[in-house]
Amino acid sequence: MKGFWIGWVFFLLTGSLFSQSLSDAIRIQLENPSKEKESLTKGSSIVHFEEVKAYYSGRNFSSIWFQQKKISPLVRELQAEIKQSKYDGLKPETYHLDFLDHLLASEEQAENTQIPLTPEDLSQAEILLTDAFFALCRDLEIGKINSVQLKATWGIPFKKSKNTHGALLDQAFREGHLFFVLNSLRPPTKMYQAGRQLMMELEKKAQLQEDQNWKPIKLDRSIKLGDSHSSVPKIRSRLNFLGFPTSLTEIDSKNYDSLLFEQVVAYQRKEGLLDDGVIGQRTVASLNETPIQKMDKLSVNLERMRWIPNEYFLKDAIWVNIPSYRLHYRTDQDTLFSTKVIVGMVKNQTPVFSAEMSYLIFSPFWNIPSSIARNETIPAIKKNPNYLEHNHMEVINQSGHPVPNSSINWNAKPFPFLIRQKPGPDNALGQVKFMFPNSHNVYLHDTPAKSLFDRETRTFSHGCIRMQNPRQFAELILGQYPNWNSEKIGEAMNQAEEQRVDLDHRIPVIVVYLTFGLGEKGNPEFYTDVYNRDTEVLLLLKSVW
Repeated sequence: MKGFWIGWVFFLLTGSLFSQSLSDAIRIQLENPSKEKESLTKGSSIVHFEEVKAYYSGRNFSSIWFQQKKISPLVRELQAEIKQSKYDGLKPETYHLDFLDHLLASEEQAENTQIPLTPEDLSQAEILLTDAFFALCRDLEIGKINSVQLKATWGIPFKKSKNTHGALLDQAFREGHLFFVLNSLRPPTKMYQAGRQLMMELEKKAQLQEDQNWKPIKLDRSIKLGDSHSSVPKIRSRLNFLGFPTSLTEIDSKNYDSLLFEQVVAYQRKEGLLDDGVIGQRTVASLNETPIQKMDKLSVNLERMRWIPNEYFLKDAIWVNIPSYRLHYRTDQDTLFSTKVIVGMVKNQTPVFSAEMSYLIFSPFWNIPSSIARNETIPAIKKNPNYLEHNHMEVINQSGHPVPNSSINWNAKPFPFLIRQKPGPDNALGQVKFMFPNSHNVYLHDTPAKSLFDRETRTFSHGCIRMQNPRQFAELILGQYPNWNSEKIGEAMNQAEEQRVDLDHRIPVIVVYLTFGLGEKGNPEFYTDVYNRDTEVLLLLKSVW
């Protein structure tokens, strides 16, 4: 399109003549079957053609962006909101930004031009503006990527739009602002807001990155407080750049001093790393990530948050984030309880899904899954005939009756019996499990292996989620039940038979995969991409840019 010299044409077309001519042009643009949808606007692709067409059909093809012979002030606000979308991890250019820039630049020069615009030109501008608004609304509300494409790794139900984009546009014009309408579509969580703010900060760092001669920091061994290492000056310089001031006078010192130690710990906390002050491979790998790489990582996680239905954020729920190895019980959007968790190994990944907790089992049996029995338990029994006794296990038939070991054919395929571990402190499920029935057969449970919670990387399970403080969690869950107090819960966790407790009200459980989140003090944190899933989402994001 050559140029959008808006002002001059408004002198040519006045009053009802202007409105009717523009309406006719909009109708022709949208209803002419000889026009290709993709080329209606001379090179600009219409993303939501059918929805745009339906919207204008419903308003008799009258213009909304050009009223009373003037371009609406909301056009300039749309331009600003599209530019701001980069802080949502979106690409502004995909919302006709070049066109908008040219349109508004032309308006400013309109008084000095002698080039008139035809109604056809204005109708194309009208359609592009509406398409840009609709596209931005959709992407802010439900995400740029259809999460169904990732159903193998993202099992939370597909988020559907609850708004008609045409109704949102009408609302914005009634209220005289786009911002409040668009902002209402973003996920209603502090985590998303913090992510946008961090994106702004990272953008500033990225602009300064070229002056930093950003080269990877090399590490041949871990560095501890008091050590001397040739990489310490680079580490100190990198932390200074990232906003963790160490020392400007000792910038070239190879000694790992106490001031640097304090900033390393602060950095580790912000990055979701083990905050022990030891400079190891994970800390250096994080320091080597450029601001642009962190922006990409943030873009991936802002997109994931947009996939999550808004009501999940607003209701009381138990959240488990796999990469952060933490569980949070949130009520009224505030964290009531938080604890460390252990998740599935890379070969036995904990799935992303949502379900509802409906009951607890104290002093549970562990019914060993057939895959574990086949690959681990039975081979161990063959090597050690006393394995079952030493591990407090028994074999039962389909009727639930014990089967004598001497009568069992351990080579039978399929194995016809169930192997289970009896209740007790050594039970693999610990002393309580929390059930939220789901197709993955995943649940929360205690564990006798308490020392594993001290590890930085906690991927040790076969897919279920082990928790550090199950008794405290049980007391919280049953806190409103008059027949249950701390003493009774303690007794139930130490009995010879399992006991089921049904909940009066089901509690949503949401298992997510976010490599960005908020720490216990509300500070932004990044987490290791333990299942290597960020790259796939980033590639999909870039493919639709």
